[in-house]
Amino acid sequence: MKNKSLILIVCLVLLVFGFTTAIAEGTETVTTITCKPGSLLSDDTTLTQICETAAIRIHSMPEGYGSFSLMFNDVDTLQSLFRFVENGFYVQSNALGTTPLYFSWDDLMELAMEQLENNPELGEMSGMFNPATLQSMLDGSMTDSQALDMMGVDQAMLDYISEVEALETVETGSFTLDGSDVADQKSVIVLTKDELMKAVDLPFVYNQISSQLRMSSPSLTEEEVAAEVQAQLDEVKQSLEEANVAVTVTKYTKDEMFVAFELVVSGSMDNYDDSTSNMGVTVKLTKTTVEQAEFYQLSVLFNEGDNEILNQSGSLYLGDDFVTGNYLINTMDGESIVSIALGFDTSQADRKTGELSFTVDDTYSGSSNTALVIFDQAIAGNTTDTVISLFAGAGDATGIKAALGQTDLLSLRFTTVTQPDSGFFSDLQSAAPETSVQLAQMTEDELNAYMEGMQQSLMMTVLTLIDNLPPDISDSLMQGMGSY
Repeated sequence: MKNKSLILIVCLVLLVFGFTTAIAEGTETVTTITCKPGSLLSDDTTLTQICETAAIRIHSMPEGYGSFSLMFNDVDTLQSLFRFVENGFYVQSNALGTTPLYFSWDDLMELAMEQLENNPELGEMSGMFNPATLQSMLDGSMTDSQALDMMGVDQAMLDYISEVEALETVETGSFTLDGSDVADQKSVIVLTKDELMKAVDLPFVYNQISSQLRMSSPSLTEEEVAAEVQAQLDEVKQSLEEANVAVTVTKYTKDEMFVAFELVVSGSMDNYDDSTSNMGVTVKLTKTTVEQAEFYQLSVLFNEGDNEILNQSGSLYLGDDFVTGNYLINTMDGESIVSIALGFDTSQADRKTGELSFTVDDTYSGSSNTALVIFDQAIAGNTTDTVISLFAGAGDATGIKAALGQTDLLSLRFTTVTQPDSGFFSDLQSAAPETSVQLAQMTEDELNAYMEGMQQSLMMTVLTLIDNLPPDISDSLMQGMGSY
């Protein structure tokens, strides 16, 4: 059973690599990824030596072909090739032997169900991932009903949503919100405390809380879980009742397209002197057309009595050849604690640049720390060269930019070449299920025998990898292996 579990984990990892590398269209695409440490990591000699010789290379072709290679000194020390077909996928790797492996979607579905049924911690998931649902996920035929079932949305939840939608009132005319474009329709839904308490009583809410509680406290009995969940739900309902909470959702549209949105949560709270104060949260999102660009603005306001605090705000410009934006998070005293800024320029056909900064402010000391990512992509013929550099240090983004040579952490380079089919996947083109190793169909004894026979391939792969590492690292690892 342990080997069966291992097969499922390996398959999931392979799927991640495969789906991220096998979707390119056109001819064969080869992407080489390298890493270069910056001045902030210059003292780490091991990392520097590895980065000088290491690279990741990804090949992809239409019709489901993809590969992942870990290289040292231009040697493929660890290489895996994939081919996705209608009923499953093939894997060929120097660490797994010379014969390709084949996994059918049906076998993987059966294996996943077996693991869910035999794993107590995942037992509740077996109802979500039934055979029909898993099959629909794999072949892309999942219906809305199956998707809702997988998320645990039952008929009671759907009925409640229908009740909420029935509360909607719609007006036509000309409407704006805080300088937004003019909308021709305004729709409003008001949820009182009674409607909100109905939501608390939904089985969906109960099931979500009970599932989280079982995972965090597996020692609890079913009776203890039920009692704890009910106590939490009763507490929420009491809070809604005492605060007289209400929620108002307003949508503005133009020709059924988004223009603005406003969410208002209001209520009251008890003060220390036994009086009450009005409190609430207002979230606004608006779109304004500025020449040929769309300008979006977001604000999150907290109010308590007559005091109003701008807790969060953001803006985003979307043009044909540029993107700029920012996002700010403030304390309840109105002081900045996080600020994010981004900008991208795509006005040149052969060059795209951009940057993203993330600044954290310490309100006690008055200091700031910033992480800055700079993006630069150049296109020349069939080659695309992309460099993503990370910088970090004290101060704001302006200070980091002024000292790039002292604040650089590392940079990643992605070099992508589009070329005619090189024959890289020729060995997989003739692969068939009957000539491949099908681990998911093996018995435990057959798996054990296969694992024993595969040890030589794994050992050769490990030795090849170590042999191509920088000499200091390679010698150290070999000495460590020899001591066992």
